[in-house]
Amino acid sequence: MASFTLPLIIISAIMHASWNLIAKRAKTNGVALVWLFAVFETLFFFPLTIIVYKEVQNGNLSWLAVGFMVGGGILHTLYFWLLSMGYRVGDLSIVYPIARGTGPLLATVGAILIFAERPTAIVLSGTLVISVGVIILTGNPRTLLQSAALVGVSYGLLTGLAVASYTLWDAYAMNQATLWNAYTTNQAVIAPLMYQGGLSVTRMLILLPFIMRNREDVVLSWQHDRWKAAAIALLSSVAYLIILFVLAFTPVTYVAPMRTLSILIGVLLGANLLKEKDARRRVIAASAIVVGVVLLNIS
Repeated sequence: MASFTLPLIIISAIMHASWNLIAKRAKTNGVALVWLFAVFETLFFFPLTIIVYKEVQNGNLSWLAVGFMVGGGILHTLYFWLLSMGYRVGDLSIVYPIARGTGPLLATVGAILIFAERPTAIVLSGTLVISVGVIILTGNPRTLLQSAALVGVSYGLLTGLAVASYTLWDAYAMNQATLWNAYTTNQAVIAPLMYQGGLSVTRMLILLPFIMRNREDVVLSWQHDRWKAAAIALLSSVAYLIILFVLAFTPVTYVAPMRTLSILIGVLLGANLLKEKDARRRVIAASAIVVGVVLLNIS
């Protein structure tokens, strides 16, 4: 693991938790908001993407690379939609930790089964501690099953599955698949910025048919949340660009659990800024996640 991996992931975690707080505070939610910040993201990075296409990709982009960008865009669209819907019905400090906690656990299992990664016992222990912290965050499972929080928990779990899916897909695109592409076609690998641009464009195009049928939702999002959408676009894209860069040379079984640092930040934001209930237990549980991260870093 490179010495700058942890600082990069911490920066990404702060940005990730921040844009989730902004999304939770948005007056509008759902597909319209997701589409709107996809448009902003595309506009922000389009000039840079063109430069990368010419200078790094040498004006070439194989169909394999395009296929991975489209597939990643579909998975990220699903993730953003599920998360946005979860925020409509649940607390930030419930939906966010469940999504960000179960995702890395599932991604770690997937990396072991699919990529044949072999994490050390300490790494697995750290991942387990993080998962336990997430379980504590959800509270008493029986209580949740009998309360209004069940819908938010359900969206959190579905979002976690989406997180694991796009993490594994993007790791393969940044590492295995792109190396194969470079070897067989003598092209440059997919630059992270090029890949991120492909994700944004795909998300924008996938949601366009819905937007055309529900223009009034977009108008409302523009009226109430355009600056929030712009902030989400900037923070989420830069945060994930950092992760794409790290995934190019760091195992998924390390990166995925480390990203849960954003959970502690998210819980603190939810408890202090949004005044969500049961903050003490949630902070204690989030602290367990930090212990898990420490274990990952001594491996």
